[in-house]
Order: sequence, then structure tokens, then C-alpha cells
Amino acid sequence: ADGAGHVWDSYIEMIQPYATRVPVMVGVGNHEYGALYFKTKDRSGGECGVPISKRFSGSGNGNGIFWYSYDYGLVHTVVISSEHNVTVGSEQFSWLVKD
Repeated sequence: ADGAGHVWDSYIEMIQPYATRVPVMVGVGNHEYGALYFKTKDRSGGECGVPISKRFSGSGNGNGIFWYSYDYGLVHTVVISSEHNVTVGSEQFSWLVKD
């Protein structure tokens, strides 16, 4: 939502009709957390992950909304964050290996 809370609210209103009937899980990306692309612009608009982490939650087995996994029926889904370190030895990588 690039730093605009009202855009988040509009999005939630938009997904509400189906989100009340089926699971909706989200992941953090460059517009929610604030990666610096080409070291020139913060794409999050200064959000730093606050709006998404206050409006949604993960499954509780990872690092909140940033990385987590869940099972739905016969499917195991893993959500990882493109905005956190996922190289060998990082916290996210270690969690992923254990998952």
C-alpha cells in the first residue's frame, strides 16, 4: 500500500466477501517491508512491515507474518520473506530447513 493505511483498509474490504469463506494467508514483499531498490527508493513508503503485521498473522510456527508454514488439506505451504536474509546460516534459512 506504499505507506497509505486507507489503501490497506480498502484492500481488506475488497477481500472480505471471500476471506470469510476461505483461508487467506499473506506474505511480506518489497512494498510491505521497505527494501531499498538500487539504493534509491524505499518502496514501502515508510511502512516497515507495521500495517501488514498488525492486520494479518502467520500460523505461529515461524517469525510472525514474515515467514511461516501451514497445512491445508494435503498441501503444505511455506511462506518466506523476500525482505529478510535467507542465505545459509540465517535465521530464516535455519527455520526453513527445520520445517
